[in-house]
Amino acid sequence: MQDPQTPAKPTETGQSPALERIAERVEQISARNERLLERMIEGEKRFRGLAKAVWKVQEEERRRLARELHDGIGQTLTALINQLRRVPAGEDAQVDLEAAIQVAELALTDVRELSRLLRPPVLDDLGLQAGLNWLTRMLREHSGLVTSIEWQAGEDERLDPELETLIFRIAQEGLNNVLKHSGQLEARLAVRRHANTLEFTIADTGHGFDVAQVLSLASGAAGLGLRGIRDRVELFGGQFAVESAPGRGSRLRVIVPLPGTRA
Repeated sequence: MQDPQTPAKPTETGQSPALERIAERVEQISARNERLLERMIEGEKRFRGLAKAVWKVQEEERRRLARELHDGIGQTLTALINQLRRVPAGEDAQVDLEAAIQVAELALTDVRELSRLLRPPVLDDLGLQAGLNWLTRMLREHSGLVTSIEWQAGEDERLDPELETLIFRIAQEGLNNVLKHSGQLEARLAVRRHANTLEFTIADTGHGFDVAQVLSLASGAAGLGLRGIRDRVELFGGQFAVESAPGRGSRLRVIVPLPGTRA
């Protein structure tokens, strides 16, 4: 029997039995943590895949609704206007008839604009650059917002359709934020294509804001747009950053890996 005061003999590894047991335990815990990390990463990949699939379904639904508005209600209103113009009217009814035609024409304009806002055909037909040109022109005509565009992503090459949609939606949300919150009617967009990534920025010289406060959940609806942009960018494995401070304008910057490459 070993004397309690006698130290335990070292094992073949040269460590005492107690130290060896601790090392084995640490190794077991490390292996377990690695398995948990792998499961967490796999779960995150599945979640991102599901969220991205939902986003794609939403865009397809937007496209379908836009087409139905344009081809369905839009054509019906066009037919109504043509019928009204053919109706013979005496002097007493002429004013009422012209008013009815104006109302129908206004409704047709609204339907067409709503259709384009849901999913502008130019984005699908001609690509992101044309889509951004249309968006900024429409905002200038309707709200007075003047936006410059710096385009460094090739003049003739189309980007991945999903990536084009992502950047277009970010521009749409970001420019609406400029209109609502900046107090300015000027903004700058920049699209730059690098070897493996696409960089997109929106900047203004308006009121600015506290970034941490707006991005926090406590801000509620006030930061919903920016949080939505951040979440969509993360779905594409991209990076999202906002620089701003009260009275110092704001700058939103997004970097997204190009399909088939690694950022």
